[in-house]
Amino acid sequence: MKPTTPTSRILCVFFATASAGLAFGQTWIPTGAPSNSWSAVACSADGSKVVAATTGNFPTGQIFISNDGGTTWTPTGAPLEGWTLVTSSADGTRLAALAAVAKFGAYTSTDSGAAWVWHKGPPYAYGTLDCSADGSTLLGVEVDYNVYLSPDFGDTWVERRTPIFDINTAAFSTDGTTIVAMSNGGEIASSTNAGATWSLPVGPGSAGNWVAGSADLRRLICLTSTLPYPAVGQSILTSADMGQTWVTNPVPAVDWLAAAASADGTKFVVGSGCGLIYSSSDSGTTWTSNSAPALHWYRNCLASSADGNTVFAAASAGGVWVRRTTPAPVLRAGAVKSGLKLSWLVPSATFQLQQTPSLGAPVWSDVTNLPALNLANLNHEVFLPQPPANVFFRLVQR
Repeated sequence: MKPTTPTSRILCVFFATASAGLAFGQTWIPTGAPSNSWSAVACSADGSKVVAATTGNFPTGQIFISNDGGTTWTPTGAPLEGWTLVTSSADGTRLAALAAVAKFGAYTSTDSGAAWVWHKGPPYAYGTLDCSADGSTLLGVEVDYNVYLSPDFGDTWVERRTPIFDINTAAFSTDGTTIVAMSNGGEIASSTNAGATWSLPVGPGSAGNWVAGSADLRRLICLTSTLPYPAVGQSILTSADMGQTWVTNPVPAVDWLAAAASADGTKFVVGSGCGLIYSSSDSGTTWTSNSAPALHWYRNCLASSADGNTVFAAASAGGVWVRRTTPAPVLRAGAVKSGLKLSWLVPSATFQLQQTPSLGAPVWSDVTNLPALNLANLNHEVFLPQPPANVFFRLVQR
């Protein structure tokens, strides 16, 4: 018997409507964080929860958290250490951090920083610390050596040997399956099965200082420098095929050290040690200089919301800054076996899905189905039965 095809209905999907107040721009403003020796920052997918670490006067650094997008900050229950790396789950409740001194290993928190647990971990995972969106898996990079994974949020660590050496940085997909590692020699290795096997795409050919990417790591941004590392004359390269091909981007040749990306890989932000911050909203094709303070922006100092409209920058000698642009999530619809799937990238503001049977005299009502988070692309998804008649949907900011 041939499967029956559901009767097609006219479906109109609106772009999101947002309330006024946030204008598009490249201007940075200080958050409520105190001036300090900030070393790292991370945020939740919607940008509402922020965690930032300080090195202090070794080893007296602290870890601070903000639950209101950076307006107010509170020291967490983490011990005083020379903190160098922090990472966060998509909801901001599960945090992990590494210190440059004291005992080696990772500290983790499952309650937004109220309590912390130390785990004996890899010898010295200083280069990168990343977290899957659900907070279950951690990625650590031991500079000049190898990649480590913890499938149980720090309790145990497994070495994932790569076919390249001198690894300096790595990126982790939000679903915890894909890894892209880059070496000081400009080589790149990628894995789509959590490091069980590796492939060798064509690397950028220059020392890899930092790599970041979209949620699935299909789109990558790489900060490189002329060998030997470190050297003057650094550049920015982007890839739309997980490193198979690279494009050099039109930016000044300065010491680019930090990068962050939106979940769809269309928005990039980069920071330099000489005080420049540049951003792109077209996957690196064009770049705009930001009105950022002339502070030192080092590795681990940038964090982006999933939609790229809220970005935090932590200065090595200063405060934590934020740049906000108006979120306008695009609502997408598609047919699935059970009916209809509506999806949109997690926005950095609260939006409500609504529907109406007609646009002649529309009466909008809230869709009460709660969205589920797709860990692979950081999209909200709502599944609905096949509509019996024409129906129109929109997202409205609350």
